[in-house]
Amino acid sequence: MNILLTGTLWRYLTTSWRFVMFFLWPFLLSLVILGVAGLIVAAPLIAGFSAIHLIWSVPLAAFIATLLVRKPGDRFFMSYLLDDWSAAYDRIHGRNEKLNQRRKAFAEALKRKIEASDADEIVIVAHSLGTVPAIKALADLQRERPDLLARKPVSLLAIGSCLMMIALHPKAKSLREDVRVVMQESPVLWSEFQVLTDIIHFYGCDPARALKIKTANPPLIHRIRFKNVHSENRYKRSKGNFFLMHLLYMRGAEKKNFYDFGMFLHGPFFFRDLMTTHHGKAAPLDEEGRLPEDYPEAA
Repeated sequence: MNILLTGTLWRYLTTSWRFVMFFLWPFLLSLVILGVAGLIVAAPLIAGFSAIHLIWSVPLAAFIATLLVRKPGDRFFMSYLLDDWSAAYDRIHGRNEKLNQRRKAFAEALKRKIEASDADEIVIVAHSLGTVPAIKALADLQRERPDLLARKPVSLLAIGSCLMMIALHPKAKSLREDVRVVMQESPVLWSEFQVLTDIIHFYGCDPARALKIKTANPPLIHRIRFKNVHSENRYKRSKGNFFLMHLLYMRGAEKKNFYDFGMFLHGPFFFRDLMTTHHGKAAPLDEEGRLPEDYPEAA
């Protein structure tokens, strides 16, 4: 009810209406199960029997409801989704001390990693709700050690981002400030990929515009199609399950395409170059996957 009363659901709807389908899913399943249980409880009365029959209809309704939660409910990720929203509520209000401690630990771990790294470039991958702790850690690092983010190229690869799931709530002022710090004050390249067939993220949303943040370093928003990245067989298997679809971001590309998760992280090219110089195009490899001889770094 909190999401509805605070106007957050309306903001979800106007920002990315597809996400509302995902938001409503566990609650609709809950209503269906409650409806079935209610019919079982009331069945003796509807059939004209006395109220004494509630002695067996109530326990039966509870048993059937439990089965529905455990069987079809698990198949449709009902418990997982309700837990997901419970965790989101904790993040919005900042009342979970374990999550607060994890934020500090993650920021500290990121600081140590960057300090110790001899890599030419650092890419932080943030999938789904993972975008939230990634943004918080980057903001903390920018406040405490901005020199680390300027020492070498640091990029944020946001895939299937659910950042707005938290940031659009009126109480999430701290997170919105973290987003502002990353966009306005840090040199981090924020590159975000969105897919039409994935309802578990905010397709069509530009975080800077949605949160009304003016910046000279806005996120690079890329809208892609999984059918151009993955094989027909893999894509078909995922279409019937929105969680499998949501996980396709992290599976290796089976077709030569601009979006190539493995190439972004393990290829011979700078991630920044792939996002800018080669934007919209597959990495400049020949048909056998080798660097072209005329490529500047081929030698």
